[in-house]
Amino acid sequence: MIYSCVFYNQDYFRLLDLLLKSMKLYSSCSFDFLVMTSPEFEEDVKKMGLTLNLELKVFSLDFKTIFQAACARLFIFDYPEISEYEKLLYLDTDIIIKGDLAPVFELPIEDLLHGIESGHIWSKSFGSQFFDFGKIDQGLAGINSGTLLFLNSENMKNLFRRIRNHVETFTNEGKEVPYCMDQPFINYHAIKDSLYNNTLLNPLVSLFEGNDTVDNYATSAICHFSYPIGNFGHKFHRMCNFLTKILSTPYPTFIPDIIGKKYSWGPKGGGFIKFIIDDWNLIVETTWGKGTVQVLNSTWFIVEWRNHRHVLKFNDDLTNYMSIRIHPNDFDFTCGEILQSNLNIYGDSHALLLFKGLQLEHRNLFDFGKTMFRVGRDQQILKFRETHNDPERIFCLVYGEVDVRAHIGKQVQYGRNHTLVCKELVDAYMKAIKTNIVQYKAIIIVAVPPPVNPDDHKHIHTPPLPFFGTNADRVIYTNDMNALLNNACQENGYHFFDPFDFYKKEDDMLNYAMSDGCIHIGKNEHFLKAFTNLYGILQQPHIPIVLHTCDSYKRFWNPWFYYCKKFLQGPYKIYFLCEEEEPEFHTDVICIKTGKGEWGERLLKGLHAIPENYIYYMQEDFWPCKPMDLSTFPSLFVNYGMDALRIDCNSYLYSLDSVSAKNPLYKFRQGSQYLMTHQFSLWNKEFFMTNINPSHTPWSSELEQSRIMAMKPHSIYLYEEKWYNPVVKKGVLQPVGEKMIEDMVTATL
Repeated sequence: MIYSCVFYNQDYFRLLDLLLKSMKLYSSCSFDFLVMTSPEFEEDVKKMGLTLNLELKVFSLDFKTIFQAACARLFIFDYPEISEYEKLLYLDTDIIIKGDLAPVFELPIEDLLHGIESGHIWSKSFGSQFFDFGKIDQGLAGINSGTLLFLNSENMKNLFRRIRNHVETFTNEGKEVPYCMDQPFINYHAIKDSLYNNTLLNPLVSLFEGNDTVDNYATSAICHFSYPIGNFGHKFHRMCNFLTKILSTPYPTFIPDIIGKKYSWGPKGGGFIKFIIDDWNLIVETTWGKGTVQVLNSTWFIVEWRNHRHVLKFNDDLTNYMSIRIHPNDFDFTCGEILQSNLNIYGDSHALLLFKGLQLEHRNLFDFGKTMFRVGRDQQILKFRETHNDPERIFCLVYGEVDVRAHIGKQVQYGRNHTLVCKELVDAYMKAIKTNIVQYKAIIIVAVPPPVNPDDHKHIHTPPLPFFGTNADRVIYTNDMNALLNNACQENGYHFFDPFDFYKKEDDMLNYAMSDGCIHIGKNEHFLKAFTNLYGILQQPHIPIVLHTCDSYKRFWNPWFYYCKKFLQGPYKIYFLCEEEEPEFHTDVICIKTGKGEWGERLLKGLHAIPENYIYYMQEDFWPCKPMDLSTFPSLFVNYGMDALRIDCNSYLYSLDSVSAKNPLYKFRQGSQYLMTHQFSLWNKEFFMTNINPSHTPWSSELEQSRIMAMKPHSIYLYEEKWYNPVVKKGVLQPVGEKMIEDMVTATL
């Protein structure tokens, strides 16, 4: 919660008005705002809230003296609803907001009084009249009390009570009121008791005293016009000029809801422009190359590529635009409209880095430093709009790393059980997703990535990035969060996407060689391949079985079909690739007649006729002999970025590496034999077809093509499972096949 105080001088409501308007313009307002005031000003506060469409809370206090009113901020713990808030931010009214305040609340604060560094305690403005300089260094920097951030804690409540008692004693003794009102008292008690931090807020708050230039303007969100104290007219004039200046200047950190949007360009939409983030900057990607973007306001932009500069004016919902070219200054006119994307990505900065270079058409609506906690608390997915709901759209969400690194461990330090904290996070997160995304084709929840060892992390941040808990603790938090997310996805019909085993060390921490040099995964090729596989699979309702046969094996078709129907579980359809004849069960399959020809030629012809991008391939010479649920394999295929997944027995002919202790999964080594196989396998169809030679027989395909595949990068895996019998060898039915036919006949009598 933010709170400010207005007493006695009604003119200060004009300062509060500037503060609130600038906050609405430049900050998200996902927090409550309390105005502490006197009873006669309550209606003024309510009227201001209605005018600005802000729900302002009011706390009335009936003070008798100006000095008492000046100390009103110290009475915040008397507010009846104070127990509802975890963090409190006090702002003087002589403040302009020029950036988002959310990062202020997301700071990893300790149970201290946080303010900005100002002056020194040898000055009466900072409590020199109270300090014993025989015990404390008079050269210590003081605290400016115009911006104070602190926890709603017993520690802070007691600190404020001691300050109030001191002020009351001081007043009762009839001593002269200090020039800076309660600021000397605040400094004295916070510094004497070592309950202060006057560095953490410094980058975020600019203090405009005798001039209008500051050193930290680029990083600040709060601009405090503290000088001269008590001179309303002077302050109001400076604040008005400053606000006019920033409103009239393109604001570099303000980016409208345009990231990831793609628009048609030129006559008949012959080109396109797309607004993307590249190396942390907003740029434009066009048919003719990349270019720069200058944001003028929420609907006006200057874009430039290849020495052509255009001014674009969008409509309010950014769905269409008009453009005038100003360089060369021929004033060429064009217009365009939005090209809808069927993949929307939401999340923190990991969403930006993980999906960097994704070739699928998409909108990446990431937002820096946002937490799963915030999504659950506010029941709002950051940058999600109700209009994003679409039954043809896939939604992907990437949250949780910040929670694991900076917040769960902190809650544990407060005495809470991490399991309960993780469950509350995931439950609230899932509720927010279900509440907001009500029309969709699919929802993908990306797992929390592996935690970073702070000893590896050398990137300099101001303020430093927080790491709460040991490495082992944060591995536990990550694993527990992902287990909860996986279960929640299964319960809600969402897709849990966890390709991160590839990026882990043995201790489950991030292999920092694959990082971006900070806390993100930088080498994201495996992630992108895995995600592209998942996206492709989601485009087809079910992965079909492709049975490739020849008419001379017709006598084996019926038992093959019988045992497939008996043992294969999960919804699927069958493409039956034959030459010229149809099976008796042709109404239960999709028959594709390839005609006579060589094995490889016929197979390619059949695969070209199949629209799906992922298939289970098999032949008629092996028959299922035990139940097999095919729905369990696509997630493995996706998460490991596979080209092919063989579901079969192991063999001494294979060269394999064990992949997971959780299941019998192995990866084929680069030079292994039998990389090409016609055993039951899940394939990326494009990869499969690339490795089929039209002139090959089944035997030459396995031998010769395997040697070729061994010379190129591949991602081929084996899931060890004996679930079918090889029943035919070189056209001859084997004894195990004869027995299975006898059993089939007996069962169907």
